[in-house]
Amino acid sequence: VGLTINVDLAKKFDKSLGSTSYGYYNICTTTGRPSNTLNGFNFAAINKHTGIRSIVIPKDAGDILVEFDYDSMHIRLVANMIGFNLPSTNLHEYFSKLYFKGPLTDETYEKSKVRTWQLLYGNISGEDLKIPFFKAIHSYKQDLFAKFNSVGYVEMPISKRKMYKGNYNPINANLLFNYMLQGYESE
Repeated sequence: VGLTINVDLAKKFDKSLGSTSYGYYNICTTTGRPSNTLNGFNFAAINKHTGIRSIVIPKDAGDILVEFDYDSMHIRLVANMIGFNLPSTNLHEYFSKLYFKGPLTDETYEKSKVRTWQLLYGNISGEDLKIPFFKAIHSYKQDLFAKFNSVGYVEMPISKRKMYKGNYNPINANLLFNYMLQGYESE
């Protein structure tokens, strides 16, 4: 079963897509996160800011498409993965209060989201290490990378699939953590 495509709209984004497009599904990616591509077009990660998602349409009248978007899903997955308890409230609001120490505004909320993603996927240092959650992530990344280098592999949290050092070159603590998180998300 392929994806039904609005061909007229798709021409703005990718001329190779037909009225029914079949991607190449790959479950054996580096991270363990499945991919679904066609000529470089990634059906599993269609950009939500460009309008391109609207090219995928229901096949038959009466059919509907449903999209799920879990608030702060990766942040909550990381917390679960490292055994850290976070509040059940909106996490971007929670972190905004920690970062900016003032009233929540639309601007601080958006800045909070950007900063949180940068810290989650990049280096954590300075003032941000004083935030217990990010200190715990930093420690987890360092410990994971040290084990990876000393033992030669790390195991995915659920499947216990081994990620061998020889298969990942070059790699650093942040990239290894990102692969672990993506694999955990898929599992």
